Amino acid sequence: MLKVALVTYETSPNRGSEAAVSWNYITQMSEKIELHVIYSDYEEEIRAFIQTSPIKNVTWHHIPRQTLNDCSGISGNIRFSLNYRKWHKDVFHRVRTLFENKEIDICHFLNPIGFKEPGECWKIEGLPYVWGPIQGVDNFPLSLCYGIGAKTWIKALLRRVVHNSLFIFLPNVRSAIRRSDIIFGATPATIAGIRKYHKRDVEYLAEHSITEVERNSPITYQNSEILRLIWVGAVCERKALKIALSALSKVKSRNWHLDILGDGPELDRNKRCFRSLSDNVTFHGKVSREKVHEFFFNAHLHLITSLGEASTTVIFEAMSKGIPVLSLDHCGMSAILSHNNGIRVPLGNFKSVTDSIAKEIDDIIESPQKIRTLSSGALAWAKQHTWDRRRELFLRTYHDIVND
Repeated sequence: MLKVALVTYETSPNRGSEAAVSWNYITQMSEKIELHVIYSDYEEEIRAFIQTSPIKNVTWHHIPRQTLNDCSGISGNIRFSLNYRKWHKDVFHRVRTLFENKEIDICHFLNPIGFKEPGECWKIEGLPYVWGPIQGVDNFPLSLCYGIGAKTWIKALLRRVVHNSLFIFLPNVRSAIRRSDIIFGATPATIAGIRKYHKRDVEYLAEHSITEVERNSPITYQNSEILRLIWVGAVCERKALKIALSALSKVKSRNWHLDILGDGPELDRNKRCFRSLSDNVTFHGKVSREKVHEFFFNAHLHLITSLGEASTTVIFEAMSKGIPVLSLDHCGMSAILSHNNGIRVPLGNFKSVTDSIAKEIDDIIESPQKIRTLSSGALAWAKQHTWDRRRELFLRTYHDIVND
């Protein structure tokens, strides 16, 4: 049986985002390979889980990191980066020992997916190294950010300059890209950037995958019904709830209702600015994952208005339930959505984007059969992107590398 060291900063059976990505990897891949999981966060949760539900073919290696109370601001980011770099050095020594003792055949650094820290294990001579899926080179659309606010625009501009420079010139990133046997890119922009600036081929692989298709038949919407919309995420600048609410304020019909699931620093401001929509919008705040699933099952359309994402978890949750997605046409969403399974809104300035979203909502209310058509496409897409298929891809990749 193939033996793989999985390096993942955080993994947990009870969390979302990247912790869920690595946990799904562990539970799905351990059926076919022997895993050495090297991780940092959520030790107590993992131990509590495996005491009652042990996972076969998995050896757990907890490498703790120093707990930092405040990582905000420039100084906090620097402290976090130094702390994270030290953790990777500890991981390097553990993985090198495993390789020297012939306990592993290959190393896969799975997450976090940002490109700025590729780890240290690629330096181990003779050890096959897989990196990704990675992301982080997608730029926030400046013209759209300006419509949200000058502060957002300045942050987007600085991020564009800093991130692009780091991606092109950071020595350990350049070395890791050259050394990695296989790199998976989570977005089209990531793939294009690596090919352009580092002259390396990259395989596309979305950050997430479907664990279970939860609907057998497409959803329907009648024009006598209220169009049920859902928006899920942290209410912050990056997620740009303001785009969705501004667009909905332009919709001609009022035969719709938006459920907003999430909390964050921009929540109160959005409530104040869009009081005129109070009859059509419900702010639920932070809710449990079980509640999120309940809301999805009652929705007709899922809205994503993020300025920057890899491929957010909720887009896969929606597609697995046959819920079409309306999103800006960028980042990982541009690779997932098509005219068959969702709605991609072209990038532009704030007015053009919100006008386009409003028009799409009006079109659906006037032509309700569109929801059934898109729902059918979402379910078909979900069946093609299950964990069974992803497991086959990883296994094929690992065996090809080891055989080489």
